[in-house]
Amino acid sequence: MAKQWDPQLLKSLTNEQTIKVAPDYADHRALTPIIVWFVRVGNDLYVRAYRGPRSKWYQSAVKQGTGQAELDGHQLSVKFAPVDRSSFVNKTVNQEYLAKYHGNSMLWMVENALDSTLKVSPK
Repeated sequence: MAKQWDPQLLKSLTNEQTIKVAPDYADHRALTPIIVWFVRVGNDLYVRAYRGPRSKWYQSAVKQGTGQAELDGHQLSVKFAPVDRSSFVNKTVNQEYLAKYHGNSMLWMVENALDSTLKVSPK
């Protein structure tokens, strides 16, 4: 059975705008943590690379599938799983990004990053 996020941790993220992620390299070193926008859909967390699939951290996250995330001051081991651009999940994630960051001048990145949506799960 897949691990689930702790409900208290999810609740503590309600007012957070960003999290830090650090996918593993092929030699299992961690990348320098990257600050990313995230959204919550139900009990799942999703992130996107604003530069899309060519982002180095995104490529490492897809290739290795593991890394670290800093959530509300907690350093946690995580898994990364790509989400297909055309999936219902990605459309829902897009709606959440638009709702959460509606006043941000960098909102353009939501559409440009559709091909780089990752589900972040506890490891």
